[in-house]
Amino acid sequence: MITGRAYFSRRLSSISNVRKLVQHHMAHETWDFDDVQHYHRAGNGWNGIGYNYWISFDGKIYEGRGIAQGAHVSGHNNYTLGIGYQGHFDRQRMTDAQLRAGAELNAWLVDKYNLTTSDIIGHNDLALTACPGRNFRMDELRQMVNDILRGKGVSVRMWNPTSRSLKESAINAIKEMTDKEKYGKAAISKSWVEKAEKGELTIDDATALGMYIARHTK
Repeated sequence: MITGRAYFSRRLSSISNVRKLVQHHMAHETWDFDDVQHYHRAGNGWNGIGYNYWISFDGKIYEGRGIAQGAHVSGHNNYTLGIGYQGHFDRQRMTDAQLRAGAELNAWLVDKYNLTTSDIIGHNDLALTACPGRNFRMDELRQMVNDILRGKGVSVRMWNPTSRSLKESAINAIKEMTDKEKYGKAAISKSWVEKAEKGELTIDDATALGMYIARHTK
């Protein structure tokens, strides 16, 4: 877990009676942790980032407010923890890396607070909103949390093209998309290149990356 990136104008309020784990998306295709934090502070006028935890496309978990009262569902922040995911899941597919990281984080919190997978809910279960988006993989997330808590292994299909030229071409396309000078906020993390080169990229992630790159390199 990445800590120390969040900062707050004043002391956070404590939380003790956690009963629900609320999943969110950013409703933005590229914003990273710092972008969200800036928007919550400058745009909403909040104390800092509203989410307790935040998960990037490549599965990195960032601590936001941590185990403290969040600012993510009005009227329900005193008994919930909010987990935000990078992306716009009405337009994009939640990555496998996010799914795995979300499952591990939620499993830890379910165990910590003696909850069940039915306590893993979406923002739209508590408020009139489309969040966390129609492509949020809620059923898979709950099942994976169950598997983790029961000690079962989780099998994932990996991306491994048999054609060397196809693999090199795909990796080169991913590398190009990391160029921040050329693509600005749309640029992707270099960790995706590392995953592809090491054979750690899943089929679903490769598909999502291909669609994302195609959309931004027209």
